[in-house]
Parts: sequence; C-alpha cells; structure tokens
Amino acid sequence: MKMVSGAAVKRRVLHVPGVSDAYEEARIRRKIAERLEAAMNEQGVSYRQLATVMGTGKSQVQRLLNKERGGSLTLLTLVKAARALGISVEELFVPEQVRRP
Repeated sequence: MKMVSGAAVKRRVLHVPGVSDAYEEARIRRKIAERLEAAMNEQGVSYRQLATVMGTGKSQVQRLLNKERGGSLTLLTLVKAARALGISVEELFVPEQVRRP
C-alpha cells in the first residue's frame, strides 16, 4: 500500500465540491477570532469586560473567540466587538501589515 502525505490528502479533499468553501470559511473565522483576541490582549480587556460593553454574556464572547469551532461570527456580532474594542471591522479582515504602508 502506497503511503500518501497529509498535504496530498488535503489537496485532494479540497477539490471536493463544497469542502474548499467550508475550509476557507473556517480559516477566515479562525483569523478573525485571533485578531479579536489580539486586540483584547493589547488593550488588557477580559472576556467579561468585552461582553459587558457589547451588551452580551461572557459565554457569547467565548463562543465568538472559539478557534476550534471557528467562532460564532455574525456581522452584527463583529460590529459590536470591534466597536467595543475601538477598532474597525475592516481591521478584523485585513492583516495589519497590509493596512499600514
């Protein structure tokens, strides 16, 4: 039996209709969660503090930042989180090195 690398399997699987889209969506969700969490850490904001400013519960913020599940992101939630952190929603989508010349 021929051994196949994980990268080769990934390339094959990503060509299955719908799988590539789901993979890309999960990747973007993880990146947004990472950027939100980075903004929180930079500002010293806790989950509870962010939740209070967003008008939601700590568990909602935990779900939002859950990188394993990709978070539960809606545009409204992103707007509230960004506003609470004093950043733009665009900053969650565009890497910092791209935004700054």
